[in-house]
Amino acid sequence: MNNLAKSVIGIVVGVGLAIGTVVIFGMVFFGECNAEAGPGINWKDCNIVNIDLSGKDLSGANLENTRLEYVIFDNADLTNVNLRGAFLLGVSMEQAILVNATLADAIVENSSLRFADLSEADLTNTQFKNTDLECFENDICHGK
Repeated sequence: MNNLAKSVIGIVVGVGLAIGTVVIFGMVFFGECNAEAGPGINWKDCNIVNIDLSGKDLSGANLENTRLEYVIFDNADLTNVNLRGAFLLGVSMEQAILVNATLADAIVENSSLRFADLSEADLTNTQFKNTDLECFENDICHGK
């Protein structure tokens, strides 16, 4: 690679880092919002729209202040996930595991958490609007 090409790449990467993006082989990533879903993912302050994450392990994920629209988390492992202050619209979390999850100050609208396990979940100031919260049995959906 000649010096001019190295300089151009250096400028592109430098500028990308300065504005919170990373350029890798022509692909642009904004922070971690486009990172592949998996345990411990940091999608804080991201907008996640129209994606199917059914059955995925997202345990320990940080989704604080994230806007989730029409995302499917059916049968997903969301143990210890942080959804504090998140906005969930048209989200499906049927039979999802949300044990010890934080949904404090979240807004959940037109969504389904049917048979989700919300054991020990923090639901402080969570707003459920037109959301299906049908539970398995007794307290399994009743968070603290």
